[in-house]
Amino acid sequence: MIEHPGYNDQFFAMRNGEYIVHDAAPNRSDDDYTSRGEIISPAIACPKIFGKAETNGSLAEYRKGLKPLLKGQHVLTTAICASLAACVLAFTDLDSFTLSFVTKSGSGKTSLLRLAASAWGRPKYGEVEDSSFFDRLETLEQIASVNDHPLIIDGLDSWFALENSRQRIEKARLFASIFEAKTARWNSTAFSPTRLIVLTATSNALGELCGDEQGLRDRLGTGLLTILLPTRKSGVAEPTDDKNEVNGPELMEQLNGLITMQYGHAGRQLVASLLKAAFDDDAALRAEIHTMMREFADKSGGDCQDGSARRDALRFGLIAAAGQLATRCGALPRKLDTDAAVLASYRMYANTRPPRLFLERLASLAFDPKTIDLGGGHKPSTVSDEQREAAVAYRRSVGSKTEVYIRPEQIYAAFPDWDRIKKTEDVRGCQECEGARLGKDRKSRHRKPKKSLGRGRDQERVYCFAIERR
Repeated sequence: MIEHPGYNDQFFAMRNGEYIVHDAAPNRSDDDYTSRGEIISPAIACPKIFGKAETNGSLAEYRKGLKPLLKGQHVLTTAICASLAACVLAFTDLDSFTLSFVTKSGSGKTSLLRLAASAWGRPKYGEVEDSSFFDRLETLEQIASVNDHPLIIDGLDSWFALENSRQRIEKARLFASIFEAKTARWNSTAFSPTRLIVLTATSNALGELCGDEQGLRDRLGTGLLTILLPTRKSGVAEPTDDKNEVNGPELMEQLNGLITMQYGHAGRQLVASLLKAAFDDDAALRAEIHTMMREFADKSGGDCQDGSARRDALRFGLIAAAGQLATRCGALPRKLDTDAAVLASYRMYANTRPPRLFLERLASLAFDPKTIDLGGGHKPSTVSDEQREAAVAYRRSVGSKTEVYIRPEQIYAAFPDWDRIKKTEDVRGCQECEGARLGKDRKSRHRKPKKSLGRGRDQERVYCFAIERR
């Protein structure tokens, strides 16, 4: 039975109710994926959404048209690779995240998103959502329908416009709720946590639009990647001619003409390839993707001592891995240099990324989905041995604050540069020492108070930090 969109054992359910099966390997012809059951005909328990996952033209013509248009186009190539990465996310241990492109009006942002959408279906009035998407968020089913697919949203500038500060903050919380959906129901069938990648393109950074940048970052954790594109005549297109003034509108016009007629094939082709590889050897596929991500992160030049920076590099590594897999299976032009394109985009991101204050890093850790929530009652929540073994950090609500607990043996997993930052003022300003004992000299206090990390567990020495709740 197909219970939800995305991966269902040997099947992958598209958003329109069609499905791809695991034996649809792209080995016999260019368009060899299938959306009809060749093994069995499973019952479909999830809704079919009209207008999604449509196809037109052929994969061969799509690739042929993209080949000259994407040559040297780093941003455009990154966008389509990020769109395809949504179906690769399931084979990693990464969480859902947002990739946001920021550039001035009239630079081709909508065309950029439509290109990304063309991998999965009809770009215009199909795969690209407008801000009315949020008006339909009455149930979690709207989010669950995007499981293992990209959520591509245009028009966030206008959605945040003409609102007072409080309304903008509420909208920021609604946007963040995309990543907080844990369960939904399809015909009373329990649905697993949603995996997705959100793509946006705006004239201003999302934090500036909502008027609460730090609050949005706190809620999204490390899952907001913003690429500030340089201001140039060519817009989102790269200058490629000798005079450095390529006609961006002409390139985008050709691209829009292509994806109006050719769309919906690349995502299916990549999914078919992944299903076949996972069916043959799931562990080997996961190991290969992990290696691709790690190798990208290693050569990206990111700060490996900063855990959040490393995670960002790995997310871009996922996008690069999706590009490599897509070119290998024929979902994208085979000689398209996706790795170089994503690396160039990562460096644009890294060069404009401000140094993160410890408080920001702490907030990201506190609200990371993998951090164990001990609750806010008189007694902490129950924590199993398995949870404790995997946990890097714990959080607990205490009055107006959120306390973050880290066992000493996990402090370097939480903050790889701990030796360098532990005596800085911003760390000491967050570190709680109440109840800690005095040192042998009776002057310096022990920096690790005792806390219980789970109901029924003995108190133990932990690093304790506190941040004000928003």
